[in-house]
Amino acid sequence: SKSGGTAETRNGMLETKAAYHAAGVDFPSRALAITCEGSQLDRLAVAEGWRARLPLWDWVGGRTSMTSAVGLLPAALHGLDWRSLLRGAAACDEVTRRADPENPAWLLARSWYSAGKGEGSRAMVVQPYRDSLLLLGRYLQQLVMESLGKARNLQGEVVHHGLSVYGNK
Repeated sequence: SKSGGTAETRNGMLETKAAYHAAGVDFPSRALAITCEGSQLDRLAVAEGWRARLPLWDWVGGRTSMTSAVGLLPAALHGLDWRSLLRGAAACDEVTRRADPENPAWLLARSWYSAGKGEGSRAMVVQPYRDSLLLLGRYLQQLVMESLGKARNLQGEVVHHGLSVYGNK
């Protein structure tokens, strides 16, 4: 969560803090917040004296922020080739901007538009076929429904846009 307000990621942070405490490790001296200035997470980092705070613009989407400091810093710390990740993301960005039958994002959006009769009435069913994929449906529900579901557009007009995701095992 870029703001610190999303329950699932906040709970993950609280569990991490508890694990540090149980191991006798000082969490604030090792914690780094990548967030918008003045956010709930930013205020927590200041109050607890975290090691550092890195700025994040509010126009950077929380769940789509892999190519910002949110994703690149952890990738680099884990030894991943973050430059290749950025090159790949740039290539995907270029491909997915074309209205082309070879573009999978365009095909999915067109399919949803058609299935929803152009009115946004659509749903997705995800049925994990293996127990090891159990959390995939739940992850997609949270990712898609919370990230894409909007009551209002950028102009403040009521749109109730979104996608229902079904399929928990």
